[in-house]
Amino acid sequence: MLYLQESNTHWLLCCIDFREGKIQVFDSMAGSFKIQQHEDKVKQVLEYLECMHQKFYGKALLSKWQVRSPIMQDYPKQHNSIDCGIFIILYAACLAVRRKFDFGGNITELYRLWMCEEMVADGERITKSSRMGDAKLGCSGHV
Repeated sequence: MLYLQESNTHWLLCCIDFREGKIQVFDSMAGSFKIQQHEDKVKQVLEYLECMHQKFYGKALLSKWQVRSPIMQDYPKQHNSIDCGIFIILYAACLAVRRKFDFGGNITELYRLWMCEEMVADGERITKSSRMGDAKLGCSGHV
């Protein structure tokens, strides 16, 4: 999964399935998604993937990729002009665990709070883990 920026103001999620040679672009503001809207971005992604695959594996990727648009009704859309980042994170989270998109576009404040709580909890776990590692090394953890 890649996050793509459009016009310096909007984020999209690009989901790449290497096994099936399929690329999907999720756009939380798409009124009527058309592949042509994001064709240049998808071409750039394919060029990058081809370059990296050639560099690391010494051979070409699949010669034929399918660029598919998700069915519009199958995923939620944002109701304002500022929530695209939250939506692509939620799309990615659902896709990663193969879960349906069961969130709505009108409760983004709850998701903002949930993400904040998760980041704080992760920070606390990292800090605690770091302190435990410092204790094992006989360090105080302070500079």
